[in-house]
Amino acid sequence: MEERSRGLKEERRLFRRIEANFPVKMLDLVSGKEIEARALDLSAQGLGAMIKEKIEVPSLVRLWLHFPDRKRALSMGGKVVWVKFSSPEVYRLGIEFSQPNFLGLSRVFRT
Repeated sequence: MEERSRGLKEERRLFRRIEANFPVKMLDLVSGKEIEARALDLSAQGLGAMIKEKIEVPSLVRLWLHFPDRKRALSMGGKVVWVKFSSPEVYRLGIEFSQPNFLGLSRVFRT
């Protein structure tokens, strides 16, 4: 309890998060706009990424994750749950997967 009173956030993740660095294509399902992104971290529940243009919260998106194994991109749906301005023309965002594909995601967790 004392830690919470000091302003530390409680970790709410059910699955571990790993650092990542691979390209992601995003499609905003409302506007139809395609967005190039770069994965920064990944868990079974979601993805942290970097983009060059702002996207609204809560945007529904289709993702194509291009893992380093160079196999076919993994396609998943998701929702943008937060966006933060990082530096000029760079935004960090968090995406929650709508239906996690545990088998597909295992390609990156095995390495």
